[in-house]
Amino acid sequence: MQPYYPTVVYNSDGSVAFMGALTVDASDSSVTSSKLFWRYTSTSTWTEITGGPSSLDDDAMPKDRMSLLVDPTNETQLYIVGNGEHVAYRVNYLNNIWTSMLDEDT
Repeated sequence: MQPYYPTVVYNSDGSVAFMGALTVDASDSSVTSSKLFWRYTSTSTWTEITGGPSSLDDDAMPKDRMSLLVDPTNETQLYIVGNGEHVAYRVNYLNNIWTSMLDEDT
């Protein structure tokens, strides 16, 4: 899988970096997925943020983008916006707890 349109954000003091990217299979552009990582900027080791949907791009359109925002009042919370049915999540990146920010359609 090859990343496209990666995004990087930092917490308020720049001590933690977050990187996310939607990915596409180089041999089949209808196969997309996503990956999210974080690291302390004083280190070189990235840690994958796991436990969320298998892809933040469920309509397999390799033109889409992802957005990331660190909560300014609780920097253990990361807001993630994807595409299609996987639109908005709040994630505690330290313990991989994902919370959908949208109600189910009825």
